[in-house]
Amino acid sequence: MNHVIRYVGTTQYTIRNDGDTRPAYEAIPREKQLSAIRFFEDEVINTPQWLMDPKVYDVVEAATMKSFVNELQEKTVNSLLDGQRLNFMINNEVRFVTRRWARTNTSGTSAPQSGSQ
Repeated sequence: MNHVIRYVGTTQYTIRNDGDTRPAYEAIPREKQLSAIRFFEDEVINTPQWLMDPKVYDVVEAATMKSFVNELQEKTVNSLLDGQRLNFMINNEVRFVTRRWARTNTSGTSAPQSGSQ
């Protein structure tokens, strides 16, 4: 799941050549983040029935172990709601959304409130 969760609330770094004025750090595009959340909803939060197939289940889990599906769901939700990740998301909103609004706003209105974009 780490291959998908890295897109939620994070930034991407692009190596730039000397003289390139584009920012090296940029927020992950909104649509990519939403796609990652949809993936978690479809494939993790809503219990994936293909994982419940006894042919799969019996290979990866002993009878006394906590359900690996429940564990996967728990780890994913905990990772999405991790304090460090949420703090990073808040900082990115201030860093990227407010800055973008200031560059594109010519009407003199104030920046949108958190979560309104």
